[in-house]
Amino acid sequence: MRFLRYAFAAALAASLAAGCAQKAGGPEQTSGADAGKPHIVALDYGMKWNIARHLFDMGCRVTILPGTATASEVLDLEPDGVFLSNGPGDPEPVVYAQETIRSLLGKKPIFGICLGHQLLCLAAGGRTCGELALMGLPSRLCVLAENQRANAEGMQAAGAAHNLGWHRDVSSVTLAGEMERLLLSREVREAMARTGQRLVDGYGALRVVAELSGGVVVRVRPAEQADVRLVFEWANDPLTRAMSFHPEPISWAEHERWFRRAMSTAALLFLIVEVEEGEAWTPCCQVRIDQDGTVSISIAPGYRSRGLAVPALRAAMVHSRQRGRRELKAFIKPENERSQKIFCQAGFEPVGEAEISGQRCLAYIYRYPQGAAARNE
Repeated sequence: MRFLRYAFAAALAASLAAGCAQKAGGPEQTSGADAGKPHIVALDYGMKWNIARHLFDMGCRVTILPGTATASEVLDLEPDGVFLSNGPGDPEPVVYAQETIRSLLGKKPIFGICLGHQLLCLAAGGRTCGELALMGLPSRLCVLAENQRANAEGMQAAGAAHNLGWHRDVSSVTLAGEMERLLLSREVREAMARTGQRLVDGYGALRVVAELSGGVVVRVRPAEQADVRLVFEWANDPLTRAMSFHPEPISWAEHERWFRRAMSTAALLFLIVEVEEGEAWTPCCQVRIDQDGTVSISIAPGYRSRGLAVPALRAAMVHSRQRGRRELKAFIKPENERSQKIFCQAGFEPVGEAEISGQRCLAYIYRYPQGAAARNE
């Protein structure tokens, strides 16, 4: 999550433009050299100077206002974007900041980190019930404050939870009865879980970054037995076969045997990549990482040249890292220039030549960052 927040900030700053920046306090004064440069107003709730320095280094002109600044004071400076800083404490009681942010929503691009990110969520109506939906946890909701009422009613209308109403109107007997009905109905629980995870899927930050950077949103999941036919069709695509070290067509019987072995091999990371199309996720790619760390990737014919390969590969690399792997390898035919470019963009480095099945190929390696750098991914 920390990476996504920094990525959000970086993507927004980059989307505004490159240029020179300056830090200012109080009324802003713009020099001729700074005119036309992206201007970020930072609301300081306890901000570290290093954050302002990063914005400065990315080419932003920075004006820092106290966290108590009003929306009109921010807008008077005509910023290109508003940054909400980190800070100590619980965001819930910081009502003045939420009111300012709420008045800025829809008027200027806003991004935050840590406390600022939490304040942005609260100002936009985000609450704990969104987290319950993300986890697929069937829930009965009690409204404890007026600003929770709309969320509770919305969750019930979507079918992701049941709203019991104002907490003072809900007796212990009613609450116990509602919880018992929920516990006794598996069908209701499963329906709520599915609906909640469709409503809040956890990909919101990635969608923001993709929108700002012109990228795409992908997700990965383990391959399933139901994918056997799809993977067979992808594997026998003429271009896929031509770029393989074993270019002969694959028979259905051979593929079935291979697929069963792959599904039963715990050391093999076999992933299906899906791309968001409208409100649905569509399989578009497979990535396999063998026990020795060798990576192979193939894109479905209808999804090539759409910028999916690099994000798909990076998503698979994250899953591999979670298994404790420290490095990955790839072997690519010299004539497969597109794959060479894809792996380089994903962070792989060329390390010379190798031989696979008697064929000369190019070898690439990716080493995961270690220590503090790895913890901040």
